[in-house]
Amino acid sequence: MPAASIHDLAVEVLEQIFAYACTDGGRTGYSLSLVSKHCYTVVRPLLLHNVALHSLKEIESFTTYLEREQRLSPHSRVYHLFVSTTKDGEQVARIRRAQRAQQQTRPSRPSQSWDDLDKRLSVALPHLLRAVAPSLLTLSLVHSWELTPVLLPRCLPCLGEFTACGPTPRLPGWNDGRSSLALPAPCLPVVRRLHIVSETVSLVPWAHHAPRVRQLSLSRLTEKSTTLPWELQAVLDRPAGSSICVGRAWSGVEHVRIQLRASHVDRGAISVPSRETYLKWLKKTQTRCDGKLEVMPSCLGDDDTFWEGRLKKDWLDSLGGKPGCWARKEQEDSGAEAKDGSGSQVLSQMNLRGLVSRQVH
Repeated sequence: MPAASIHDLAVEVLEQIFAYACTDGGRTGYSLSLVSKHCYTVVRPLLLHNVALHSLKEIESFTTYLEREQRLSPHSRVYHLFVSTTKDGEQVARIRRAQRAQQQTRPSRPSQSWDDLDKRLSVALPHLLRAVAPSLLTLSLVHSWELTPVLLPRCLPCLGEFTACGPTPRLPGWNDGRSSLALPAPCLPVVRRLHIVSETVSLVPWAHHAPRVRQLSLSRLTEKSTTLPWELQAVLDRPAGSSICVGRAWSGVEHVRIQLRASHVDRGAISVPSRETYLKWLKKTQTRCDGKLEVMPSCLGDDDTFWEGRLKKDWLDSLGGKPGCWARKEQEDSGAEAKDGSGSQVLSQMNLRGLVSRQVH
């Protein structure tokens, strides 16, 4: 009697197994596609479901591949997307430092290499987002603070969870450089979970473009967001007949979590007295909001690399059915986490690969 093989399983069973395994941004799906032609045929529809991209090169290559697949099969869709431009931002920062040093020693016409990289990303990222927009369910965008803000598509009709880290994205009709008396339709019409990682946040444009938000998380905030305490009060403690536009638009918000940027003595933009005053404002708002507002301890990590790791971990957790950053009273926000934030996922992938290899051979 021949030994049992993974190929003896029904295609429907393999599809279910592979679907549970392919929740790491594409690495496991790619590995499974190399096992055999049969596994490639089964896993191919799943390869695009969960995708993680970490550089301009990956963004451009994947967009080209996706558009080719979409021409061949209309069922080629991306449902969960993680995009990080941290590496590109680090490259831009290095180029800028080198140019400044060169200008000090030998003045000359500056090179446009960093500007070219920024312009390419300003085209490639919106292009990718437009390509995945019709089917996308979750999006985690970690955009370097060294780069130009990203322009979001006019509509992401199915997106339910959105994380934006870095320069505030350019919202259609709001801060996209076009002047219009009439605001466009919301570009995030069904988003229920919104996580913004930025020093300054105003809720007004987000309330218009994401009117169905239920859970809101604001990280890396500073007291530069001077209007935020009053906007939160309008959202969470709405008096009868309130005419504040944010309160009307976000009438269904159930929980808001705030985490301030860590304060350091050498940061001139953050002074201790103003920070204390700002915390008092938040605490006053918190006492009036019946437990809907949660103010977290300051986050120890602060650079792009930290946020890339933390937000990727949250994204992977959400693919695995875990609450991630949406768990109440979360106490895991520290700089001690693994940089890629996916150690347990990698272990499970290795176990799966070993299992598949043994069954095939």
